[in-house]
Amino acid sequence: AGVLVVDLGRHEAGGSVTVGVSPESLALSPDGRFAVTANLRGSFLPNSDARHTRGGSLSLLGFDAGTGTLSPLGEFPIAAMPEGLAFDASGRHLVVSQFRSFDPGAVDGELAFFRVREDGGRARLEQADFFVGVGVGPHGVLIVR
Repeated sequence: AGVLVVDLGRHEAGGSVTVGVSPESLALSPDGRFAVTANLRGSFLPNSDARHTRGGSLSLLGFDAGTGTLSPLGEFPIAAMPEGLAFDASGRHLVVSQFRSFDPGAVDGELAFFRVREDGGRARLEQADFFVGVGVGPHGVLIVR
């Protein structure tokens, strides 16, 4: 699976980059430096299916708005089925709606929180150690500014 940048002003395709399997959503940071995709991998498949995975992933991408270039910064496995994504106003925090968690202690869907860390010029996602239960099967998430 991949993400393709399209320049709507010139009506032409720009750069593209490969992301995790079965991407469900995309979020852009407010400062335009990062993009993240929520990837289901094989988490939506029945447990009996050989392709089933116990979780999905998040793909972190660098974005250069001037050139339209995307660069892969990492794929981060999570023990859930990620659906919706939203950055906060600072672009340093990300909330992910998780349709299903593979954590035995989770009852319903939940929100998971991540921080974008930059160490030595390299960005990565760091998951917070708390979740917010939101009921069965959340899909989208939106932060109202």
